[in-house]
Amino acid sequence: MQPINNFSGRRVILLLILVMVVCEFIRGSTGFYAVVEGQSMYPTFRHSDVVQTRSPELGLKRGDVVILADGQGERMIKRIIGLPGESITLSLGHVYVNGQRLSEPYLARHTYTFKSDTADERPIVWNLDDQHYFVLGDNRLASLDSRNFGPVDRHGIRRVVVQPANAFRPAFCDVVLSKTGKPVRKSQQQPDHSL
Repeated sequence: MQPINNFSGRRVILLLILVMVVCEFIRGSTGFYAVVEGQSMYPTFRHSDVVQTRSPELGLKRGDVVILADGQGERMIKRIIGLPGESITLSLGHVYVNGQRLSEPYLARHTYTFKSDTADERPIVWNLDDQHYFVLGDNRLASLDSRNFGPVDRHGIRRVVVQPANAFRPAFCDVVLSKTGKPVRKSQQQPDHSL
């Protein structure tokens, strides 16, 4: 038997390292893929749809669809509605961020957002800490989300679903909650003279 040439052994090791670096580069540039399970993001995503994801390290925005860890090792897909430091209110079937109504064009027509306990119709408010996000599924009737388990810690967000540039994004309406909790148009809101 002939001893292995030390020089060719180094070549093999260098070649393996090069292959690993190239594979990591390709994986990093194309991202990971995930399969959607369930109906909580319908109509945006259907059960068994395949989505491409990226790292959340590039930043998170309102309207981003994210993959979360649920605490028991399972993954779930939801949409970011509220950002750190914001106040989220559910009132009369609508979502308000810092008192201003959110328009959600990705939802099916006539979709309303109620809290998990519909027996009590009073508005409910979540004040988000500096590392917390409020997430909801697009299929509000079939989604377990922040209405059920509260805001999500930033570290629980594992991946961000890559969406096309022309994907629907949430925006703000001209409707705000008055001091009495009633929705009014900004133009109809009474000025605050108490300052």
